[in-house]
Amino acid sequence: MVAVQIADILAYLMAWGVRVGGMSRPAREELGDLAAQVCDMRYQARREVDGNPDFSIWSFAVIDDLRPRGGREETGGQ
Repeated sequence: MVAVQIADILAYLMAWGVRVGGMSRPAREELGDLAAQVCDMRYQARREVDGNPDFSIWSFAVIDDLRPRGGREETGGQ
């Protein structure tokens, strides 16, 4: 039960205090110190992807559209 509560706190900090990639909304300033500690837990790996031998893969990802790529409108998704 405690582990679930810890996961909930981390999810809250990531949603409201961490900003990565194209996240444009401002983070809550009062969460800055804790959010920085959450960011310190990120993992980065380098892999070859689409011909790029040094592609960065982070353990945190921004998912702005949950639809499969084939189901997105051409102008609305990436």
